[in-house]
Amino acid sequence: MPIALRKARKADLDALVRIHTAAYPDDRDAAARRRGFERTGMGTFADTHVAVLDGEVAGHAFLRRSRAFFGGRPVALGAVASVGVAPEARGRGVGAALMAHLHRISEARGDALTMLYAFKRGFYDRLGYGPSRPATRLVLSPRAIPSSWRASVVHVGKGRLAEVRAVYASVAAGSTGWLARSDVWWTRWSSHPRRCVLGVDAPRGKGLRGYVSFFLEQRESHAETRLYVDELVAVGHDVRRALVGALGAMRDQVSEIELETAQGDPLCFALVDPDRLRFGTDVVEHAIGDVVTGPLVRVGSPARALEARGYLADGSVDLVVTDEDGAREAVGVDVRRGRGRARPGRTRDALEVDRRTFASLLFGGLAASDAHALGWLGGSDRAIARADAVLRLPAPAPVDRF
Repeated sequence: MPIALRKARKADLDALVRIHTAAYPDDRDAAARRRGFERTGMGTFADTHVAVLDGEVAGHAFLRRSRAFFGGRPVALGAVASVGVAPEARGRGVGAALMAHLHRISEARGDALTMLYAFKRGFYDRLGYGPSRPATRLVLSPRAIPSSWRASVVHVGKGRLAEVRAVYASVAAGSTGWLARSDVWWTRWSSHPRRCVLGVDAPRGKGLRGYVSFFLEQRESHAETRLYVDELVAVGHDVRRALVGALGAMRDQVSEIELETAQGDPLCFALVDPDRLRFGTDVVEHAIGDVVTGPLVRVGSPARALEARGYLADGSVDLVVTDEDGAREAVGVDVRRGRGRARPGRTRDALEVDRRTFASLLFGGLAASDAHALGWLGGSDRAIARADAVLRLPAPAPVDRF
């Protein structure tokens, strides 16, 4: 029988929980998984789609409406999550059929891209998804943070949620890949019982200039305490230093801090002996963190994608994009005052890319020159330099994983 694709129904919940438990075998119980299907910070049960094989639900996935900021503009995207296939249905094309179904829906409603955090990247490579530039997850001693960075900070309670949201919205607009969060998302964020939030006030009571949200954890009573930074959002470098300095001030309680930063963040230059409580190996003597992969991104219409995002520099770029089936499309963009207008591309002096690379160039923070170094892009030195200037984005460090 062919694979049937449709929206999930309430009667499917038991099957959805069974498939989800097999696909994501963590310690969540059935009740928690049911709640995850029924409502999250990004969507509702209506965002769940299923594949039916031989009359039984054989796979599930979420496709949620969202927006994320690229080049100073909010871009409509389809957020794909919780792709799972029943153990008895694997290897029969269920996952690929389900993803093709989600792509058709996303493109039909006008999304510029789909985005997901992959369990295994290889499957999504074949579907046209390109990688984003990785982030760095620092692991450091609080004593490594300069004492001179300490400044006045305040506890930020639930009563200041509107100010937190305003700071986030301001910083997100200039970031790469940060989501435009919903009211439900913020309600869930503010109601977490173990979240700690510190902030820096603006002068003369004009609201917050930044905040850091974190969790304190112990593996068992009286064991070492670790601090996990959930997000650090600051308007200005001085505010960011003050918030990091506030984490350093917890050195008498906290043994180590985990903090995710964008690739190339200069923070590492200021840290003195960040690995002081750990020992190295013969190969790596001073490890201070991990490289963390970012989301995967896929575009449908190249012209729509080029016009959806913002740009930090004016200019023109021409590309020839090759699809998974070998079809080629010449497309160009002319950028003026940060806005792009797509047009039929000129093949002379155009960049040659496949769909995956095209998605990474537009939304993943990949520079054209780096793509060329990897053998993913062809073109003249002049065309590559022009694309580096026009298509560049700040290094992504998304704070929201879905």
